[in-house]
Formats: sequence, C-alpha cells, structure tokens
Amino acid sequence: RGQIDLYREKFEQFGLTKDDLRKLKEKSSFAVFTPKLGKGIPLAISSPLAAPPDIQDLLRDDFDTVIGMIGVFSTTFVKNLFPEYKLSKLKKYKSFLEELVLHCWKNNIELKGQEGLRRVQLLLREPPIHEIGGMPLDLFIDQKLRLEFASRLAMALSGEEQLWLKGVPLDVDILLSRPSSSLVPITILNLRDLSTFDDQMHVISQLSYALYDWARRKGDTHGIPRLLFFIDEIGGGGGKNAFFPSHPYDPPSKAGLNLLLRRGRAFGLCCIFATQNPGDVDYKGLSNCQTWIVSRLQTKLDRDKIKQGMSVAEIYIDALDNKLREIQPGEFLIRNKSGDSTIIQERWLMSYHKTLAESEISKINDRRVLEWFENSYSQVGSRLSRDDFNYYEILEVSPKASIEVIEKAYRVLAKKYHPDTADAQFSSQEAEEIMKKLNIAYSTLSDASKRALYDLTLQAGR
Repeated sequence: RGQIDLYREKFEQFGLTKDDLRKLKEKSSFAVFTPKLGKGIPLAISSPLAAPPDIQDLLRDDFDTVIGMIGVFSTTFVKNLFPEYKLSKLKKYKSFLEELVLHCWKNNIELKGQEGLRRVQLLLREPPIHEIGGMPLDLFIDQKLRLEFASRLAMALSGEEQLWLKGVPLDVDILLSRPSSSLVPITILNLRDLSTFDDQMHVISQLSYALYDWARRKGDTHGIPRLLFFIDEIGGGGGKNAFFPSHPYDPPSKAGLNLLLRRGRAFGLCCIFATQNPGDVDYKGLSNCQTWIVSRLQTKLDRDKIKQGMSVAEIYIDALDNKLREIQPGEFLIRNKSGDSTIIQERWLMSYHKTLAESEISKINDRRVLEWFENSYSQVGSRLSRDDFNYYEILEVSPKASIEVIEKAYRVLAKKYHPDTADAQFSSQEAEEIMKKLNIAYSTLSDASKRALYDLTLQAGR
C-alpha cells in the first residue's frame, strides 16, 4: 500500500496522470530477450563469424572496418572456446582464425548458423591457406594445435554451449518488429543470467556490430534519430571487466561501441552509455559524445575522476567542481553539444522500478509478442495463435518431458493415428486431423528454441 501511495504522490508532483500511463502502455511494445540462458525470449547469437550482407562492398570501400570486425569476432570466439586461458596465450589461434574468416568473407563462403560453424571446423582441420604473415602455416600453428582448436569448436556445438544457437536470430529488423507498426518497439536484452563477463562481452560485441551494419545499410538520416541504443552499465564489473574501460584494457566489446560512437550518428543511431563507476571508463573514447549528464557524486575521489576524465576528453565546464558539489539528490548536471551546462530535475518513473527475479522476466512478454517472434524466425507459421490444443497434451507427455520421451511418444501415437494404420473406430478424416495436430506439436516440442518460446506462451496465457 505504501508503494502505491508513494507513486501516486510522485505522479501528481510531476503532473503525470492515468492517461499518461495508459498512453505509454498502448503505444509501446516491450520485449525481453535472453541469449543462451534465461526466461526471456531466446536470442540466438548463431552466426558469430558470419559476414555482413554487403561484405563485398565493405571489402572494397571500408576494408579497415572489415578487419576490425573480424578481429573482434575472432577474439570473442576464441576466448569463449578457451575460457581458462588469458587472451595473450591465444594469439596464434586468433590470428589463424582471422585469416580463415577473411578468406571466407572474400570468397563468399557462408559462415551462418550451425552449418557455418561446422564449415569453420572443417577449415580448421583442412585450412585453405598455406602461410600466415609470410610464415609457413605448419610452422606458425602446427596440426596438433589446429586439431585442438577444431575439438574445442565441436564442444561449442554440443551441450550447454549450443544454446547460443537457439532462438530468434540477432537481426535488428526482427528485434524491432512488432505485431503492429503503430507501436514503439522497446527491445531489452537481459544479460544478467549469463554467468561470465566473457559471455556478456560476446553479446555486446555482436550486437554493436549488428547495429552498425543495420544503420549503415539504412543510410544517412540527415540528422533525424532512427534508433536509441542504451547500455545500463558500460563500466561492467570495473577494471578489465568493463565493456568500455580505460587504457591499458582493450576488450573486444570496446571496438564495436567505439564504432557506434564515431560513426553511428550519421546514420541516426543515437547512443546513451551509463555507468556508476566513473573511474572505469575510457573518457577519451567518450569524447565523441556530444551530451554529458552527471548525477550527484558524494565523494571527492569520484568528483576528481569525473574532472580528470572530462579533461582527457577535452570537455570543459566552468566551475565544474562547485557544480558537482551542489547537485542535490534527483538532479543532474547536463553539458550539451554547444558547451552550455545546466542542472535539471529528474522526472519520476512511469514504470515500477525494481530488480526483477528471473521468474518475473517471462511475465513482461505478453502472449501476442511471444507469438509474433515465434513466427518471425520459425517456418512453422502462426501456430501458437491458431491452435486451441496443448502440445504436451496432444503428445500425452509432461511439460518436463525430455526430448527422448517426446520422440518416443510421437512415434507411438503416429503409428496409432496414421490414416493407413489407424483403428477402424477413426474415420480417415478424423485420423488425418489428429495426425496434423501431432505433427504440429512434435515440430515445436522437438526443437529446443521453439519449445522454449511455446513454454513462455503457455505461461503468458495462464
């Protein structure tokens, strides 16, 4: 009750009404995705080494960006395969992979999805190149190391690691799509359930280049914003575990974020990078940001970090130290692109602010959104919205059934109800209708990503 009264009081204080909340709900569409693990809509990072759609144009017109992309993709890929090693110990693997990927991109060899990764595995064992940097390949990286590399990739295609390949593909157009074009899409990628910083960095790296490639192909917007990209914490866990750290750290995530800051604006891609760790971010890289917003800093140490960082970025505010000291709770000091500064009062949130438990994330995605994304990446069609039967019930299995149990149940029921073998008590038409339902149910429940979305849809419909 106390929270309700507090929100009502704050809404009135800032002139917000029920109509404002209703408009927000009616005009926006939220979707929460979780890569690899989690209760959101499954997101597939299924093409970690795939080339952009217009790779031949990029190779001709922007070769430096191509080399940068290959370097970042190879770094995160190798690091995920060899998590127990420091990156400095994996340089040979990284350089070898970079040469293979460049060869594939130049020759239009497809590296998308699981088949693409199997193709990489084959190339690791039977490389199409004979030297690296003028050194014979076997002297640079011998067959034993190449076989170890391929074996690691085999492990990535099995067990828990194959979950990276399951779900809605990392395609910006799909992630921004909604059942109605009148809705403003708000797409959230929840990385909290990823157990390691390397996994989180892998997603940020892939996402930043996917965003840049998407915006670049859309073309110049002549100063009109097209998309807002917000990261809640570029400082990550601090130090070397930050997404955008200061020297000497240089994680793969930093290159992609830097690219968005330097070039995204021309294509209408606006970035907001937030952090509560003022000492763990690269201010020189952030010099590309035209607007700076600083909240209250209680310690002199934090104020000194901000002043030093802004100096490095060549961002100057008159009497900065006094202004930082005078900021009150709920206030922000803003420095705009023209160099002027002012203090603003933050508005009360129009959504309930709390840390979500994993089980609560699935409740944010309503049934309509889940069905929409199931249809976006699946060839199954609009089944979830059309069917009036439960897939588990039609296959006569528990929602917790393993894939082996589901396969066995399907074989038994298919034999029982197939029009050619069904009991005389069923007409041919009845048997065909039952078989149709069995096939629909099995097609979904036998595929891990489709099944995950179907389970979420069942929860949303309760």
